[in-house]
Amino acid sequence: MSDFKKDILEILFPSDFKCVCCGEEISNEDFLICENCYKKLPWINGKVCEVCGELIKSESKLCMQCKSKLPYFKKCVSLFKYEEPISSLIKNFKYNNATYLQKTLATFILKSFLKLNEKVDVVIPVPLHYNRFKHRGFNQSEEICYYLKSLLNLSVNTNAVVRKIDTQTQTELNRKQRCENLKDAFVVVDKNAIKNKTVLLVDDVYTTGSTLNEVAKTLIKAKVKNVFAITIAHNTIETNLLEEFKK
Repeated sequence: MSDFKKDILEILFPSDFKCVCCGEEISNEDFLICENCYKKLPWINGKVCEVCGELIKSESKLCMQCKSKLPYFKKCVSLFKYEEPISSLIKNFKYNNATYLQKTLATFILKSFLKLNEKVDVVIPVPLHYNRFKHRGFNQSEEICYYLKSLLNLSVNTNAVVRKIDTQTQTELNRKQRCENLKDAFVVVDKNAIKNKTVLLVDDVYTTGSTLNEVAKTLIKAKVKNVFAITIAHNTIETNLLEEFKK
């Protein structure tokens, strides 16, 4: 093979990559993460709530929040705790236009889906309000959904549900404030596309579950059969919920 052809193949199918976490060169890895950084990934290991995926230490099958009130979705699965380096990867993808992270994050979502192990009819990314979409230029959940579509031939619908209220950022809000902030924020605009179907909601991070629950509530009211959810990371631990209940 000529050097020219080798150069072209190297451009189209590179044999070396840089780790998305540390920048070190690596051989062709599925996640584009070097072996050292892979070992540091904050995988969720241990007992989790059978509904929301919260890490729990008690003998119960449910976390305190789900015991108090079950969400509208039947089950949510996350792959990682929202810790480094996962938290930085997600933030860079969302806010710093790091589009090179799409494959890595989408592969994580794929693994979350396989871990869920449920048959679904349609995949719906948690929608952004138009103003936020315009500012960011893309919906991170929507982008990684297409990876599921291409690999598993799943139906992805980005138009059935819209975010009609441009809510304030959830970052500094507690659980109660988040629920109030999201009240009636979503609306189903194409009921025929989802009626009597099992829906899979996709988002990047599960914090308190307020966003996923509000979308699921909207879908249930629109007569979907079931709602499941997957995220890349889970941001809460049960001990922190004790503090939130006190607020």
